[in-house]
Amino acid sequence: MMETDSILDSFNKPKTLNEVHSKAVQFVTNCQKAETKKLVLVTSGGTSVPLEKNRVRHLDNFSTGWRGSASAEEFLKAEYAVIFLYRKNSFFPFTRHLPCENSNERLLQCLQIDKESGKVYLENDDEKIKNGIRDYQAYTSKNLFLPIQFVTLDEYLHFLHALCLAMKPLKSKAMVYLPAAVSDFYVPYKELPEHKIQSEIAAKGLTINLQPVPKLIRHLTKNWVDCAFVISFKLETDATILQQKAVDSLKKYGQHVVVANILKTKSQQVTVISEQMSSVIELSQDDIKNRVEIESKLVPFLTGLHDSYLSTIK
Repeated sequence: MMETDSILDSFNKPKTLNEVHSKAVQFVTNCQKAETKKLVLVTSGGTSVPLEKNRVRHLDNFSTGWRGSASAEEFLKAEYAVIFLYRKNSFFPFTRHLPCENSNERLLQCLQIDKESGKVYLENDDEKIKNGIRDYQAYTSKNLFLPIQFVTLDEYLHFLHALCLAMKPLKSKAMVYLPAAVSDFYVPYKELPEHKIQSEIAAKGLTINLQPVPKLIRHLTKNWVDCAFVISFKLETDATILQQKAVDSLKKYGQHVVVANILKTKSQQVTVISEQMSSVIELSQDDIKNRVEIESKLVPFLTGLHDSYLSTIK
């Protein structure tokens, strides 16, 4: 049985927690045996906050998991093994361009039935789709990719802790990359009603007492996986406060890098901030025209920083 950090006591422990931890331990062990140089934990998508223990009603956010899934692909290309902690039904590496990923109607339009054999096939010549299928099969066959899914905030936090503990033996070869949109507020599990909140009660006006979610990144950087190279994200809508928020986060929580971005331009520009530097990564007009994804520039920049970090502690 895996021991849980006491700071997680107010979050409901998932039934599959020990199974997830065991999978991760085996994955890390296999990577060590195969002499895989580096491993990254990528978080992706948004967390759901239940308002009842039976999870009929909940609070959610807009995160689709596009950045996390695109980044996971780039890390695999950079020869990292990847543990992908993602929100169920959010975007997934290599299937992001499949017609079934975000439109059932589009999938039906692309599927055809062979009149002679009766077999169903996908009629689509998109190279991204073909490459996605090939890449997924290649990386999974080499045991370089481990997907773990969550839905609720409780699951996300417990799984994050378990995965970090499993990665701890890798020390500085481990990276933790945290673009997932984690809820800022929640209702402690013990305070949730057992059953669905009735409509008659809600119709009269419903007051919900939300508590701030504890900032666990300090625990992550200092205890859970203390030697890993840790990258967090800071999203704001006000550009005038973004830089200072990122700098304050570095000082307070001890991660190595903050990727700062503004909501309206997050797909075209980010600022990578550490104690030593601040660097803007952005797409040119030609990049945008050619549908280049900013993660294809961001991830190589970050892996370079990880290499520099490794060279300083050898």
